[in-house]
Amino acid sequence: METIGFIGSLAGFLLYVIAPLALFLNAKIGTRFTALLGVIISSAGLVGAAWSTEIWHLFLTYSVLFGVGASLSTHPSFLLVGEYFPRNNKYHIAATSMEAIGGALGHVIIQPLSEIFIQHYGWSTTFLIFGVTEFIVGTVTCATFRPCSTSGNTETTALLDDSPEENSPIESTELSPVDKTTKDANTFSSESEKHVINENHDNVDDKQMTPGTLPFNGYSILMLFVVLWLIGCFSTSLAYYAHSIVIVKYMEKSLNIDSWRGALTIVWLGIGEIITRLVTCIFGDRIKGRLFWLYVFCNIALVLDNVAGLSGRDFMHMSIFTSVMGLAAGPMWAAWYGACGDVLFGQHIPLLFTLTRSMNGIGLGLGPLIAGVIYESTGSYRNVFFLNCGLYGAAAIFFLLLIILQRHLYPDYTYGGEYFNLAVKSDRKNNNAGTSNNTDDNSRPHIQMDPVLTLSSKKSPYEKLE
Repeated sequence: METIGFIGSLAGFLLYVIAPLALFLNAKIGTRFTALLGVIISSAGLVGAAWSTEIWHLFLTYSVLFGVGASLSTHPSFLLVGEYFPRNNKYHIAATSMEAIGGALGHVIIQPLSEIFIQHYGWSTTFLIFGVTEFIVGTVTCATFRPCSTSGNTETTALLDDSPEENSPIESTELSPVDKTTKDANTFSSESEKHVINENHDNVDDKQMTPGTLPFNGYSILMLFVVLWLIGCFSTSLAYYAHSIVIVKYMEKSLNIDSWRGALTIVWLGIGEIITRLVTCIFGDRIKGRLFWLYVFCNIALVLDNVAGLSGRDFMHMSIFTSVMGLAAGPMWAAWYGACGDVLFGQHIPLLFTLTRSMNGIGLGLGPLIAGVIYESTGSYRNVFFLNCGLYGAAAIFFLLLIILQRHLYPDYTYGGEYFNLAVKSDRKNNNAGTSNNTDDNSRPHIQMDPVLTLSSKKSPYEKLE
């Protein structure tokens, strides 16, 4: 049973950790063909597992082929949704988190369904049924994938889209001082990259610089944001999978709870995730730009949940523990893509999302392994609760530090800042005025976007400024 569990864990590990390969193929051959390739590989893995007669056959077919194929078929779909619903779209969080609901819902449905099929038809037939079903459904789904014709460079998303049908024209009376000095919305001179494009910022010193005038160490600061985000996500994933995968064994060996009742607590975990993922999908756009706070609060809740879990002695207590665990983890998994947009203020979202999924995969691979080592050395899984308290607490600190640094160093680009609110304010005011379709596109006043928010400028803001 230990080996069978490792086969499933390896498949989940590959599902996330090879996301960079999916990103690379997505850029080379497109979303549809990358996803279709993944469907073919994962289906072949499931069908091949139906004829496996040795353990290593399952490692090759299910762990490797299915894991790799699942990554190639799922990751590009997140990127495609992100293209159709970019960060400035009012349904950005709702759209990008909806896929996360499907994943959690599928897990809750497939788990008991597979148990029923195995009891009635056996392992081989179950693998064959799922393999054929995935090929048919996946092929039809991939056929619907269409590249977003207006996406342009999918690596970047500005805070304001100039398309007349999606954004209201901006009245000159509502423009900020930044826009009053702007002559061209799409080009930046070298001087505009070195100095703030604001008549009130003529004599600003380095400490007051906005991201548009990054000093040489600006690149290091932005990389610090990325590191804090990735380490926080890794710490959360490591703690989560250290428990979610071995919790049934803990209840069976330490609390004398039957395995089938222990498996039922995993169902409560999945249901809890679905509920809060759905809530995030519905209300997530209302906290756009403040999603890091969601990660702070959820990790604190998981710390408290693990502290309370130490006193769990029966099935009811552990059901509450896993339910709270699912409720607290759900929003973080659902808001991944949207939160990646807050790390670098809308820059490099697909790449950050890919790296985030990879860190999650590493956490999935190491979490159960560390929990197993703890059990072998101490004879109990209880110490995993203490470990997770530290990991969740560390993650909350990393996310909180990220919030503080962004608010202190780049206040104009965080929630409530001038650049962040510019598009929202303009859109609301002009929609109320009923002027959304009455202005010719050529006469529309444009907003000068800062180089850190878009790569459309001739010179990257991450280059050394002379």
